[in-house]
Amino acid sequence: MYIICMRHGAAEPESDAVANRDRRLTDKGARGAGKTADILRHFLKGRPLTIFASPYRRTKETAEIVLETCGGSLQTAEELTQSAWGPVAAHCLLGDGPILLVGHQPFLQSYVMVVCGAALKFAPAAAAVIDYDPSWRQGQLVGYLTPDLKKLRKR
Repeated sequence: MYIICMRHGAAEPESDAVANRDRRLTDKGARGAGKTADILRHFLKGRPLTIFASPYRRTKETAEIVLETCGGSLQTAEELTQSAWGPVAAHCLLGDGPILLVGHQPFLQSYVMVVCGAALKFAPAAAAVIDYDPSWRQGQLVGYLTPDLKKLRKR
């Protein structure tokens, strides 16, 4: 099964007027999320996603863009606001995938390290694609997608 870990798109800065939880995507952040979602749509070839997003506004907005592009279902997961992989796996790894987890840096970085031993620093709206074996509770990183990826080449 595929687990896809995606960081939210670029968001407005935190300020006294806007709490961290309530920060929205910027226009650039929404465009970036849309570009990554489009790449995911090609990768998924019509398979719908089960999407889990942290309860923060910017992650939910990012997840909604992916949902609109790729199809599937969307749920909020408070577990995605922490670095521990165990609670995320217990709540979010349902069915046979593909599953998209939309969260925050550095939490996504820690999930990828635990699941497949890869060290990544997620750029805004970037996604790591992991081929995950539930019986082994381990996976292999098979792709790192960013909004800046212009075109995939066929071999």
